[in-house]
Amino acid sequence: MYWFLLADLGLLFLLLVQFRRQKKKTDAGSEYWVYLKSGDLPNQSQLMQDLFARKAISNQEAMLFSDVRLNIIHVLRSKNPALFHPEQFEESVPAADPIWIECAAAHSLAIVKFTHAKPDSDTRYLRLLPNLAYAIAKYSDGIGILDVDQRQLFSTSEFERRLEKSSEAEGCDFNVRIHWQEFPFCEAHTWGLSKIGMKELTTGPIESDFRTLAGHLLLQSAEAVWKKKGLPEVIELNEYGSMYKLIPDKGGKKLLDGRIKMRIFQVKGQ
Repeated sequence: MYWFLLADLGLLFLLLVQFRRQKKKTDAGSEYWVYLKSGDLPNQSQLMQDLFARKAISNQEAMLFSDVRLNIIHVLRSKNPALFHPEQFEESVPAADPIWIECAAAHSLAIVKFTHAKPDSDTRYLRLLPNLAYAIAKYSDGIGILDVDQRQLFSTSEFERRLEKSSEAEGCDFNVRIHWQEFPFCEAHTWGLSKIGMKELTTGPIESDFRTLAGHLLLQSAEAVWKKKGLPEVIELNEYGSMYKLIPDKGGKKLLDGRIKMRIFQVKGQ
C-alpha cells in the first residue's frame, strides 16, 4: 500500500517538474504585419508562383504552406481600427514618421505568423515568412511591412531591397537589431531573438562614452546566441584589439521584459 503511494507521489513530482520546464520554455516563431491599400489578398497559387519565380524558397519551405503553425490573418481597418495605431509598438519607427502615417490609413492588414517552431532542428519559417510577407505586399498594394519581433517597420520598397541584399534570411543580421534607450539611463538591448525562442539581451545601464563598444559587443553576443540556438555560459570576443568576456547575469535582478543582462569584462594582459 505504502509502496504504491510513494510511486504515485514520485510520478506526480516528475509530472510537476516536466510541467514547470514546459512553462519556462519560450515558443519560437516569427510574425510580420503587412499594411495594404487593397482589401483583397492574393490566393495561395499566386503567392507560390511568385516565391518560386524569385527563387525565394525551395520545396522544403513550400511544404510549410500545409503546416497548421502557419497562419495568414486578414484584418480590415473598418473592423479593427486599434490594430492600425503605431503606439502599440514601442521602440519601432516613431509614430510621426510618414511611413507610419500611411500605414495607419491602410485599408487592411495581413498578419503573417508562424508559431511553436523548433529552431534547433528546423528554421525554414525564418526564410519563408519575410518572403511571403513581401509577396502579399507585392500583389495587394502593400504600403509597409512591420517585423513585429524586431519592432522594425519598412516601406515595401525598402523591404524588397533588404531581401535582395541579404544572402541569408535565416541569419542573425536579418532578424536581430540593437535598440538604444536614453531614459531613464543609457542602455542597449536586442529585438529579434524571440524568433528562435530566446530572451532578448541587454547591457543594462552603461556610461554613454562606452556606448559604441557596448553596442558592438551586444550584437556579437546576439550572433553567438543565434548560432547556438541557446545561451552560452560565456562569450569571448575581440573588439578594437582587446579581448572581452560577456557573461549572462542569470542570478541578477530581472530587468524590463525579462531581458538577460550581459555583464562585460575586459580580459587583461592580451
